[in-house]
Amino acid sequence: MLTLNEEDKFDQQIVCNLDKNVTRGELADAFHKVCDCQDWKAPISAWIFAEDVPLVLAAIEFFTATKGKLVESHLTNENRVECLIKADGYRLGPAGDH
Repeated sequence: MLTLNEEDKFDQQIVCNLDKNVTRGELADAFHKVCDCQDWKAPISAWIFAEDVPLVLAAIEFFTATKGKLVESHLTNENRVECLIKADGYRLGPAGDH
């Protein structure tokens, strides 16, 4: 088991690069916006704001080995774009426990 200090270092590791270096911790935070916290291996279907899409798609691929898809989008009453993201999830993907 990792100690708190080791876990902090683990989450600070740079694991991908979008427009900037992205840490594992940032990917985990993004993944938690769309995954089912009771069953993280389940298929994903979640609405998120457009500015979160690139990081969330990277997080889905990192944690589930599946590709997320932007399926639908709309403008909210607050003039923000919301996007529906779907993915097969870990269980149904190539890394799943089938």
